[in-house]
Amino acid sequence: MGKAKSAADTLHLGCERSSEKESNIVNGELVLRKIQPAVERSYAKKMQLWLEYQKQKPEASPDDLRSLKDFVRKMANSIDGKEGIEVPGSETVRKNWNTFTAAWQRANPKQLIPRGIAHSVTEYINGPLAEEMGIPNIERSRRCATKKVLLNYARQLWAADWVEYKPPGTLIDDWGFLLGNAYSSSRIGEYIESTCRAGTGRGLHFKDLTFVVFINEIRTPEFAIQLTRHIKNMTSTPDKRLQYALYEGNEPGLLCFNPMIPFLARLLAYGAFRDCRTIEDLLTIVPLEDEMLVLQWKDDLLETPFFKSQSTDNIESAAAFSHRQRLLGLWAGYATQSSHHDIRAEALRLMNLFQSEATRMVYAGHTDPNTLPNHYLPRNGADSQAPYRGQKRREKRKMLAKELRDCQKRQPVKHDDALAYHRAIFDRAWFMMPGFLSILVWNK
Repeated sequence: MGKAKSAADTLHLGCERSSEKESNIVNGELVLRKIQPAVERSYAKKMQLWLEYQKQKPEASPDDLRSLKDFVRKMANSIDGKEGIEVPGSETVRKNWNTFTAAWQRANPKQLIPRGIAHSVTEYINGPLAEEMGIPNIERSRRCATKKVLLNYARQLWAADWVEYKPPGTLIDDWGFLLGNAYSSSRIGEYIESTCRAGTGRGLHFKDLTFVVFINEIRTPEFAIQLTRHIKNMTSTPDKRLQYALYEGNEPGLLCFNPMIPFLARLLAYGAFRDCRTIEDLLTIVPLEDEMLVLQWKDDLLETPFFKSQSTDNIESAAAFSHRQRLLGLWAGYATQSSHHDIRAEALRLMNLFQSEATRMVYAGHTDPNTLPNHYLPRNGADSQAPYRGQKRREKRKMLAKELRDCQKRQPVKHDDALAYHRAIFDRAWFMMPGFLSILVWNK
């Protein structure tokens, strides 16, 4: 270990080394955090809204609590509700308010909104404003897209669909993306370009893929492909991005659920392998026992997106895929289509049954263990009646609970009647009504 430098020696050395090259980075300008283009557009939109408000009320100021309350009230009333509710949720209004405060702080770093005033406006949103607008204190219903939903999607897409996709490979890409999302529980923006990363080209590229052939448990060659997920909040730490492997499997099953089929079809269509051109070439590869053979991509494909847009050579966008997914769900017979989040929620629910909390958090890309129960898991997923009576747990209990809730909403009730009161009496007593069956038959 060398002799420790004094403060004077350290500063002198730093001055010598820094003077060797010219630099203009030392100045009086504030350095702001780098944000995505979509976030910049969102900030600009909120600042434009504030400037328009100031045109109507020139005395408005971010230091004036009355002005901010009036501004937020007008902003909240301009937002449309969803899922049959005319007004927005309080969380939606709060997020719009937070976006405005962040935009103001970025545009006016020397004139910040006082912390106490910002907190007061948040409480104003949750309290007086919510009461005035009739904002319901509920969240969007949690939904999990089960294997049955994906099977119905597969039947529609591969057996009953009449749509001619342009290009035809879109059908292959969409199904491969759905399976990749279901099996790896990815967010929509981890393999294709999300709306919050619009214009960045972020997503799955060939450099993020690893294709291997290995000898499986039954001593036969098997294909697998590893995907690197572009997890949010890990833009500056690419070494921490999650990786997940898709494989053929060593047990028979439905071909539509085999992820290697759409991925292999796309790889062969690209001519992506450096040393193999056809499926026959791939099937002749037999690695040594306990060895894993990595197949190399062509060098000119490394920066190419795996899921391409229908109209350009750029990466597919989440908006375009979500539109096609919504139509697929509609054509498959679902009045309420499963979103990408619903598929991810089901994958995390299943993972939670078999893995430890630490493994599940890594798999999901979560940093808070409360994220899963607070935002993903269904609230009616436990059956305590069957274990208490020593019986097998019933899977259809959740379906029954949902049907009961829907039935309650359909029943005509008085103010002092319990929900589904009339239907409950009828279901329990109809068989005691004289002549009811004969009347029913006669009406038919």
